[in-house]
Amino acid sequence: MKNRIVQHIPPFVDGVPKKEVEFDTLEELLEISWIKQWSQAEEFDKFSISNRDSLTLLMVEFTHKQEHQWYVLGYLLHDIPEMDRIKYPEDENAG
Repeated sequence: MKNRIVQHIPPFVDGVPKKEVEFDTLEELLEISWIKQWSQAEEFDKFSISNRDSLTLLMVEFTHKQEHQWYVLGYLLHDIPEMDRIKYPEDENAG
């Protein structure tokens, strides 16, 4: 089944068009240039999925100044079950 990712551009950024790419496999997704560049950063930890508010988001997780951080890379049309789920601090403190 074809999947699609639409690049997340923060609302405070003007004049930058969102990129939209179709892909068939996880490997193809991770080879998209604006995604792959994150994996080559020194601070890169992993890619993960967030399922929040009926959205499926591709996230990048990284360590900056010894602090765990994450950033939304894009919105996925379909979930990718084989990818890790992001763990938010409030999820770890629940229950």
